[in-house]
Amino acid sequence: MKTQALLLLAGIAGIAPLHAQSLIYEFRFNDAANGTSTNSTAPGGATANFTNYVSVGSTDRVAQDLHGAAGSGVSGQPGDLAFDNSASNRMGGNSGTPGYGGIALVANGGGILNGMSSFTVQGWYNGASTPGNYARLLDVNATGASSLGVWFQVDGGVTKLQLTTRINDTQQIFYSTDASMLQANTWTFFAFTYDGTTGNVSLYGGSATDSVSLIASGELLAGTLSTATNQSLAIGNSVSNENLRPFDGLLDNFRIWGELAGAGGALTKAQLEAVRLADLGYSQIPEPSAFALLAAFGALGMAATRRGGARRR
Repeated sequence: MKTQALLLLAGIAGIAPLHAQSLIYEFRFNDAANGTSTNSTAPGGATANFTNYVSVGSTDRVAQDLHGAAGSGVSGQPGDLAFDNSASNRMGGNSGTPGYGGIALVANGGGILNGMSSFTVQGWYNGASTPGNYARLLDVNATGASSLGVWFQVDGGVTKLQLTTRINDTQQIFYSTDASMLQANTWTFFAFTYDGTTGNVSLYGGSATDSVSLIASGELLAGTLSTATNQSLAIGNSVSNENLRPFDGLLDNFRIWGELAGAGGALTKAQLEAVRLADLGYSQIPEPSAFALLAAFGALGMAATRRGGARRR
């Protein structure tokens, strides 16, 4: 037993330095006192301003408090609020049938993401109807060519949860049509991860009752994320197209991690599960050092299980 304990500690010491990721944005939407704005609780800080259309069909937008009611957040606890975009007139929209709804906008918020070698975009959504019709979860887009976007793309009548991004200034697209990501009236956890050292991209999903699982993975161009300093970051709607592609429903706990070098910005399944559990418990997500410990315990626990199974055979 003493030997096993020493091996465990040695394993943790060896694994911990390998996991380091910077939390760039974290919008939990729990700051109701801010009224028409909401603050990122990530170390660097940032402010997203809420606006909404005066009326359906109007081109005028006004500041509006889009914090949800007490308990509207994913945990359901009284202090946990969501971004309530359920006053939108439809889920998504396009040039023929535009949608009108709210947006949380970080002016020039995309520039800090430029040059990221690896990143993770994560959040929760709860649609008033089945997600689709080009509804935006997150969008960094200044010129019509998205630098980083997560939305419900529609092609040939098939809806996809899609990551659109620019790597080495070349547009890259990755998507999944998995039905588990297209549920209405339920909280869905999502996370897209990208490792620019290999080009590997993954979509993870979960819910309030289902742990995080790998939904799909693939390969994009290896390299770094390309954004510009004048690109705004939006949650819940499109930046361009006059904000006519709202997500109709509730949004909560949107985060972006990233690293300028290495693969550390692409969180692992175990790390994302720790985030999911923290959100459901209305607690702070683990620090990077705690992520490392979690990964270490998980890896060593799996190894111990395999050794135990081998002895039983």
